[in-house]
Amino acid sequence: MVKHLKMRVKEIKTEKFTWVDVKKPTRQELEKLREKYHFHYLDIDDTLTYTQRPKIEKYDDYLFIILRFPIFDKKERKFNISEVDFFVGQDFFISIHRGDVEPIQKFMSECQSEKIPIEKCVKDPEFLLYSLMKNLFLSYFPIIDHISDDLDEIEDKIFQEQEREMVKEIMVMKRNIIALRRIVGPHRMMMKTLESLNIDFFQREMDIYFSDVNDFVEKTWAVLEDQRETVISLENTNESLISHKSSEIVKTLTIFSAILLPLTLFASIYGMNMTQIPFIFHPQSFWIVLGMMFAFGVGLFFFFRKKKWL
Repeated sequence: MVKHLKMRVKEIKTEKFTWVDVKKPTRQELEKLREKYHFHYLDIDDTLTYTQRPKIEKYDDYLFIILRFPIFDKKERKFNISEVDFFVGQDFFISIHRGDVEPIQKFMSECQSEKIPIEKCVKDPEFLLYSLMKNLFLSYFPIIDHISDDLDEIEDKIFQEQEREMVKEIMVMKRNIIALRRIVGPHRMMMKTLESLNIDFFQREMDIYFSDVNDFVEKTWAVLEDQRETVISLENTNESLISHKSSEIVKTLTIFSAILLPLTLFASIYGMNMTQIPFIFHPQSFWIVLGMMFAFGVGLFFFFRKKKWL
């Protein structure tokens, strides 16, 4: 049986247990849940405040889990963190989140629309926990695939002489990869803890299922490690190309300065009001001096070309 209590609270109920999904909960709503299921008040406080790291707390009759997942802000081009909290007992499952967590909402919608049979969706609390965690961690793969595509595009543009335009893009990629690593990293330890827990009120052995979820976490971490090394390599390559181009520009300007310096000296000498300067009284003195300057400049130019400095 499916119930829509409010826009923020949805409920799926079977003969065996109840799944309640709460979006943007108020303290009053959480207090009602606490009184009904006898949750510890500190867990309720955790659901209402921002928690820095994922955590898992085991009690005699329920399990409290905090997970964190990325929500991409297209306008700012960065990841924000959305927290998901689970209360799992023998005959109930409560999921709490403050924002739109698509994997949970999609799974519940499929159950409500009977695209997935209710009995399969909510077979038991432990299997629902496995299904939701698996879907949540699977949602990382489109994100990291998109990052991989962006890195490939940046690499192509770097070698298409767009190095300066790519500086900002590389910084954006570094920020997003670091953000994802900060989110995924703590889940690795939490999943190992979950695997090793002996949960009496679960009706089945869940080690193999939680191990399956942990594989997704480890794969995600491995890909993020590769992407971190890739973006660092791209940054170094980009900086090297920019530095090389800057050096070439400086070298070219230096050579032209070296060519112009003696010509400026010629012009300064012949600009002095002195009678001892050669050709100063010659009728063609201007063209003679100009020719000397031109010959000297051309000579220096070909000298630099021979040295392969130009």
